[in-house]
Amino acid sequence: IANGFRKAGAYLYIRGKDFINSDTLTVQFVYGNSGVNTHAVFKNPTRIGVVVPEMDELPPGVNEVIVEISYNGQKFSNTQKKIKVLAFDKSMTPEQRTAFENEEIKKSKVKPGAKK
Repeated sequence: IANGFRKAGAYLYIRGKDFINSDTLTVQFVYGNSGVNTHAVFKNPTRIGVVVPEMDELPPGVNEVIVEISYNGQKFSNTQKKIKVLAFDKSMTPEQRTAFENEEIKKSKVKPGAKK
């Protein structure tokens, strides 16, 4: 992930091995005690695609979200794989969202120990 995070509406490719093509292929995005299930698209045995959903529970900023996979929409993997998702305050205007995102991108480019 180029800038270190994704935001709602962005396409995400998940790489792995031995993925199975299923009409009920689902990815669950989990934050805290809640999750959002989203239909995924089988690309090939090593890659599936999914659109990152809106997650109302996320506070504004970059948050770690656990991603799990299911072939039947009921039983999910338990790999605890994490991605970073950028969330916005719902009251932000498009201009404020852009400015906020640019600030988060700047923060993600700062190397540990470097002066901000």
